[in-house]
Amino acid sequence: MIRQPLSRSQRDITDGQAQALSEVLIVKGLAFAARDRAGRAIFPEYAQAEESAKRTRSGIWANAHFTHPYGARYRANPTMN
Repeated sequence: MIRQPLSRSQRDITDGQAQALSEVLIVKGLAFAARDRAGRAIFPEYAQAEESAKRTRSGIWANAHFTHPYGARYRANPTMN
C-alpha cells in the first residue's frame, strides 16, 4: 500500500504540535480571520494565516473577485455593526 504524504496539519499533530482548527481552515482558504468594526484582525495569528492563504491563492482566495466580508461592504452597512 502506498501512503500519501501527510498534510501540514496532520504532520503538526503527529509531531505533537497542536494547531487550532480555525488556523488550519484559514490557511487552506476555507475560512477567514474575524475582524472588529474597524477592520482590524481580532487574532493576529489568524490574520497571518489569512495572508498566507491569500499569497498562495488557496481556497476562497483563488477567486480574484472575492471580497472579504469584513471589508468596506460590512462597514458601510450599519445593520451589521
